[in-house]
Amino acid sequence: MVPIPTPTTDPRNMADWLEFRALVSRDGNSSASELRRALVAAGGDDGIPARTGAETDDEALAASAFAEMDDRARSSPDGYPFVTDGPILKTKPGVADCWSYLFCLLLSLKGADRADVPDQPTGLFEEVAEVAARTYVSGDSAKFGFPRRVLPGNFIAALDEICVSIGEGKGGKRRPESKNAKDARLDIVAWRPFPDRRPAQLILFGQCAAGANWQDKLTDLQPDCFVGLFLNEQFQVMPVRAFFTPFRLATEGWEVNARYGGIVFDRCRISHFAHAKPEPPGVVNWTRRTTAELQK
Repeated sequence: MVPIPTPTTDPRNMADWLEFRALVSRDGNSSASELRRALVAAGGDDGIPARTGAETDDEALAASAFAEMDDRARSSPDGYPFVTDGPILKTKPGVADCWSYLFCLLLSLKGADRADVPDQPTGLFEEVAEVAARTYVSGDSAKFGFPRRVLPGNFIAALDEICVSIGEGKGGKRRPESKNAKDARLDIVAWRPFPDRRPAQLILFGQCAAGANWQDKLTDLQPDCFVGLFLNEQFQVMPVRAFFTPFRLATEGWEVNARYGGIVFDRCRISHFAHAKPEPPGVVNWTRRTTAELQK
C-alpha cells in the first residue's frame, strides 16, 4: 500500500499518489476507485484528519485529480510518463525517457533532505534543472550551486570560469563577501551565445527550491544584485531570473509566483525540456532507491 500524501483535499497530491501507484503496480495502472478506497482507509490515521464528507466528495476529488493529470499531459506532451483512459491511469511505454518527471515526482513525495547520501537529492535536482534550462535557452549552461561537480569549488574561481564561457563579466570580484561565499543563491546559469561571441546575449540566472518551503525562496536570487556585487563588470544585458521547483504548481497563485520568482519551472515545465536528454549521474540510482523506500 502506497502511503497517501497530505493534505488529502489537494487534487495535486491525489494525482501524485495515482502516478506513483501506477508506477509501482504490476500492471502499470491505477484507478479512481483505488484512490477512493485509499481515502477511506486513510481517514482517522495518525496525522490525517478524519474524513467527514460523503462518498460523492471522494468522487469529486478523484475527478479533480484526473483533470489535473490531463492538464499535466498537456503541459508536458512528451515528458509526461502517463496517460488517462477514463477512470484509469496507465504508464506509457518508454517511461525511462521521462526520467526527469519521475525524479521530480519522487522528490516531491519523499521530501528533500540535504543530509541524504550518497546522492544528495537537492544537488541532483539542480543538475536536472540545468538540463531543462540549457534546452530552454537552446545554448549552454552550468550548475553553479554548491557543491559543484564540474566548476571549481572556490567561488571566485567558479565565477572566473563562468565569465570566460559566457564572454562577459570579466571574472569574480574579490570582496569581503566573496571570501566565504559558496554560491550566493545562484544555482543555475544558462546562456545562448551568438556565433560572433560578442556580448549582449540571453543569460538566465536560476534559483532551485526542492523543499516544501519553496515559496520562502522565491525572492532569494536577485540577478542585478549578484552581478553588481560579485562580477568585475556588469553584463551588457541583465540576466533573466528563473525559479525551479520539483512540485507541480497550481494555476491559482501562478502570477504571484512568477512576479516574485521570474520564469517559473515547475515539474511539468522541467520535464518538457529535459525529456529524453541524457540524465545527470546519480539520478537513476536515486530514483530506483527512493521508489523502493516509498513502497515500504
